[in-house]
Amino acid sequence: AKADCNNVSGGYRTGSNGSLAIQPGPSTMAFCGEGSLGNAYVSALSQTTSYEIASGTLSLTLTGGGKLQFT
Repeated sequence: AKADCNNVSGGYRTGSNGSLAIQPGPSTMAFCGEGSLGNAYVSALSQTTSYEIASGTLSLTLTGGGKLQFT
């Protein structure tokens, strides 16, 4: 994953009914500046519970009901 100015590796596991678990791994540790959301983004990825692809958009549902969307 690209998290602001850093690169993050890791793994994922899919299951039945669109379940998805993402486990972020090692990351570069560059300082991306004040206001960077890179760490929050990686934290959100680790909270992924499921995914859906519709109309060219990937939606990741997070623990607690939040979503990340990618077009």
